[in-house]
Amino acid sequence: GNWQREFETWTDMNVIVYHGSNTSKFMLQEYEMFYKNEDGQKVGEVYKFNVLVTTFEIIISDCELLSSVDWRCLIIDEAHRLKNKKCKLMEGLRFVDCEHRVLLTGTPLQNNVEELFSLLNFLEPEQFHSSTAFLAEFGTLRTDDQVDKLKALLKPMMLRRLKEDVEKNLAAKEETIIEVELTN
Repeated sequence: GNWQREFETWTDMNVIVYHGSNTSKFMLQEYEMFYKNEDGQKVGEVYKFNVLVTTFEIIISDCELLSSVDWRCLIIDEAHRLKNKKCKLMEGLRFVDCEHRVLLTGTPLQNNVEELFSLLNFLEPEQFHSSTAFLAEFGTLRTDDQVDKLKALLKPMMLRRLKEDVEKNLAAKEETIIEVELTN
């Protein structure tokens, strides 16, 4: 709902939210997604929508339909779900052909460098094709040189937004430390 509202607020694009029961998805396919001729057949590669908003679960279940569309851009919110390169979602997304991919996540590097490789491999499979080579170079991140080299590699791919850059009227962070004795 939030994504639909934002598109409708800031653009004049035709947005459809594709999810729900099989009946509701069928209705969307029948009346909202495709132009049809008088015989009820789809008209070429022409679509009624500019933006399709859906869920991870629908990508997995309706992979065949979604992969039949030549997408211009694929934007994945909560992209930390793609950190496991063997997950069903990643398998489904590999079938989706698109010109551009954008991942939105608050935690691109949370647990280990292998998760970061999974995201990078999804974004740029030609550049990041070997997890072995990537992990050999950055797997331990023990030296400042490794960290600096990884930062330089990520810089053109990452937009980092800080709260103070987005909202100027936030109150200063306030901490209250309460010391508590531990029980046995």
